[in-house]
Amino acid sequence: MTTIKRKHHKHRPHSKLAQRRRKLLFFKIGGIVLALLLIVTGVVLGLRSERINITDINIRGNSALATKALKGFTEDMISGNFALVFPKSSIFLYPREDLQASLLNSFKEIKEVEVSFESLQAISINIEERKPFALYCGEYVEQEEVEDLNIIIEEPEEVASSTLQNMSTIEKESECYFLDEDGFV
Repeated sequence: MTTIKRKHHKHRPHSKLAQRRRKLLFFKIGGIVLALLLIVTGVVLGLRSERINITDINIRGNSALATKALKGFTEDMISGNFALVFPKSSIFLYPREDLQASLLNSFKEIKEVEVSFESLQAISINIEERKPFALYCGEYVEQEEVEDLNIIIEEPEEVASSTLQNMSTIEKESECYFLDEDGFV
């Protein structure tokens, strides 16, 4: 059996030049880390500034959907932070595509939606709602009831309350659904 012997080196002190280089390296690394922290802090504080945070949400094109519901939904979408630090309400960071997709998924009455930049504190949500094109009922509907419903279909923005009352008799007899021109129920 062979044994390996290690040479024991005496601990010799590092030269002053090596110590100076090591201190300089630590100083450079510390300076870079500090500079990065200052930059990130400045960006975060800048993004949290009220001057560039969304405070006004303008909704256009809705008639059947409540503006209050759409604003509340949008405010919920842009509240909170990305990575626990960067505010979603910043005009530079707000999730425009996610907001559009969520509005389409949550409000089936919306046919198309476009979210756009209006100013440093405002966004605009332009909505195109689905318009009633036809009525589908699972059972037979009397002719005069269909004529009453045609008023709704021809004039969706100006629906009379009496026409809606007439429609309630149809709903009691069978379930009816509006279809848009694309066939969406």
